[in-house]
Amino acid sequence: MLFRSIFFSTQDIRSGVSAANRDVEWKAKLEEFKTTKLPYWLEKYEGFLKQNGGQFLVGSALTWADIALFEYLEALDDIFPGSLNGYATLVQFKASIAARPKLQAYVSSADRPKVYKRTE
Repeated sequence: MLFRSIFFSTQDIRSGVSAANRDVEWKAKLEEFKTTKLPYWLEKYEGFLKQNGGQFLVGSALTWADIALFEYLEALDDIFPGSLNGYATLVQFKASIAARPKLQAYVSSADRPKVYKRTE
């Protein structure tokens, strides 16, 4: 049950950021997300990791929840640089997942969708 909650929460948050990015008032909506919802979720994810020993969100092996969180944290780095400052467990988690050889190959491949950052 925890796995599903974590996995779908990353998708819900990504959808919210994506929707804000398409809105006419996107800058204000992203700033609101950054100051209200983002700290809440980062604290939650950090708590889940700490509760499970810091390496994985649930259990003792890599799951889709871990990959979903990794992708979400990667997107946050693009959209909100520095947003993980102060969340040492999340930074360590992201680095350990990124260090996996198969994931490194995927991240650097042309098959990976690019996270877009709106700059206009």
